[in-house]
Amino acid sequence: MGYISFSWIEFSPRPAHQWRHPVLTGAFTYMRFARSHEVSLPDVAAFEHLAGTSYTESEDETNKYYVAFQALEESADEPDVSRDKIARAAREISD
Repeated sequence: MGYISFSWIEFSPRPAHQWRHPVLTGAFTYMRFARSHEVSLPDVAAFEHLAGTSYTESEDETNKYYVAFQALEESADEPDVSRDKIARAAREISD
């Protein structure tokens, strides 16, 4: 199975038996940006809800999402394990 790899993006889905993790508050995206041309950009958290998607750059708010993201990342499969599971599932679907 071919895949595209970007060094700045990591996809590590959680194992199905861990979906009831205490920090799951709904879908969210946490973004941290590298410093560019001596300019620091704030972290951004995007969270989905019934009416759409909202964004926050507030340091207090984004820190909450950072802590949640770290907890999820610690319990997720390693990237190669995730990649193997995704490839196996794709083969099973296509057979």
